[in-house]
Amino acid sequence: MRFTELELNKATKIKALLLNVEEKRTKNNTLYLNMSLSDGETIISANLWDTAKENFAIERGNVVEAVIFVKMYNDTRSYSINSCELAADGNPEEFVVSAPLPSEKMFDDIYNLSTSLGVYAPLVSNILLDNKDKLMIWGAAKIIHHNVRGGLLYHIWTMVRSACTILKVYHESVNRDLLLSGIILHDIGKIKELSCDGFGGAEYTADGTLFGHPYIGAVMVREYAARYDVPEKEANMLQHMVLAHHGTIEHGAVKLPAIPEACILHHLDCIDACMYQFISTRENMMEGEELSDKIFGLGTRVYR
Repeated sequence: MRFTELELNKATKIKALLLNVEEKRTKNNTLYLNMSLSDGETIISANLWDTAKENFAIERGNVVEAVIFVKMYNDTRSYSINSCELAADGNPEEFVVSAPLPSEKMFDDIYNLSTSLGVYAPLVSNILLDNKDKLMIWGAAKIIHHNVRGGLLYHIWTMVRSACTILKVYHESVNRDLLLSGIILHDIGKIKELSCDGFGGAEYTADGTLFGHPYIGAVMVREYAARYDVPEKEANMLQHMVLAHHGTIEHGAVKLPAIPEACILHHLDCIDACMYQFISTRENMMEGEELSDKIFGLGTRVYR
């Protein structure tokens, strides 16, 4: 059984992979556990009420058997856990949500491209090689988009493909090597911002909480630029790409995009994040269902 098959206003027993457990408090100051669970196709957030983390012994990465009650709240399915036990059997790998392409293929495609990026080639290719182990499994986010195993690579891979098409239109006005380098490295700080367990779960690290991935990524670019003698102007522009890719200050950019390559990067980032949510939501809708639950990252329900 999958989460999409759970009936409304009914408690159902289901096996799932426990990705994360976080202790929180209600407005009335009572403790509860917020859990991330995966059925192999979908990841949900569910609450186990009136429970402290010290009284919950199951570690993340285990298959659990949970009784889950589903109801609608603000146009969205809300999941409450009536009980949760360690499953007697079950292979965690069967419950992992992964990117639709093998990580090895995506990494090879991106790495091969990185060797063609002129003055940026040594910087970009060596950052990729030095962080390959993490890139093979890292998600691109804790929630919202590409929050699956291999999700970060898939996000980069699809953005690179989109950029290659845009370059056919704007090739006279846009620096190809800078744009593609910025796309490959725009989220590289997430390998330090997030801690991923290989099952698709992610948590923010102390550095991630203090600095955020744009700053962390820009520092990495500066370090590798010095190591591989990238000229100062080119290094500065690549750092700017990383620092400005969120587009606006209120959305987390350190600076507004000041070069066309940074502008394209920002909009491709937004397009790819939105398209991932539309595609994954439609894939997980039940047969005959026209409207999804409200999707947090899109701010609306998805129509099919």
